[in-house]
Amino acid sequence: MAYTTLQNIMRAIRAGGFVPTSQVNYGYTDNLIPPYITVTDYSHTLQYDTSGPVLRDAAFTVTVFDKSQDDAENVASQVDDLINNNLTLTPQTIGCFQEGYTVGQMAEKLYQFGVEMKYTLQEDINKA
Repeated sequence: MAYTTLQNIMRAIRAGGFVPTSQVNYGYTDNLIPPYITVTDYSHTLQYDTSGPVLRDAAFTVTVFDKSQDDAENVASQVDDLINNNLTLTPQTIGCFQEGYTVGQMAEKLYQFGVEMKYTLQEDINKA
């Protein structure tokens, strides 16, 4: 079965075992008790040459929530080790790079601390 880029990202984070798989979701989910991980703001654009589409540039944000800043940063560091500079995140990955890193109390969940990491993933869509 072929998976979308977003599905591959989610599968890789869940397989990392940083938190229970049920604690890794796309978007913000109510009633999750920290620690948990959300993926948000996924989008992609295509780059073309004369033969058609050749590259897909995907952008996404991964946020790690936990009860303390230290705990959130510890989990975020493990997630970043998996994603940043990863060449196998999807079957078509050329590279995945961290573009931004923010820490603090999250506006969505004021009583929880979080680390927000923004990534850009580049894929060769003609790669099998």
